[in-house]
Amino acid sequence: MVKDKKLYEFNQVRIFFIIIFCSVVSLLFYVYMGLPRNVAISDYEKIESQSAFDVENHNGKVVSFSGWFTVNGQDSSRQLKKEMVLSNEDSSYSYPVRYIDRPDVAGSFKDNQFWRAGFACQINGRFLKKGKYRLYMKYVYNNKNYVSDLKREIQVR
Repeated sequence: MVKDKKLYEFNQVRIFFIIIFCSVVSLLFYVYMGLPRNVAISDYEKIESQSAFDVENHNGKVVSFSGWFTVNGQDSSRQLKKEMVLSNEDSSYSYPVRYIDRPDVAGSFKDNQFWRAGFACQINGRFLKKGKYRLYMKYVYNNKNYVSDLKREIQVR
């Protein structure tokens, strides 16, 4: 009986530490994903695109976007490593985007290649210098690096 109780207590302590470990790892991953990555737009081939922003929220120091992005002749589900780029005269930073299925966009363009055209991105402005930034989308398609001007600017305060 005492042996079972000790084993039970040991398992509870072990589960507690596993929960703490997973929480810390999740927090570190969240912080890592929020850090801006330096990028040089000139390293990418420029390409024309169509895009729209459905939602843009400035909540204090956090900027959230969602919308869609398409390039004629490209299957949006094969646009890999898609990232939002904020660029000004001093620097350029990129943030990964979350892919979202957009059957409405595919239906509107009558092209099933645009089914996965949706994106969402959250940017923590605490790690950026204040100022105006031009928005770009960068990605890899058929082993080529592309960047497209989204013809949009934001102000980081």
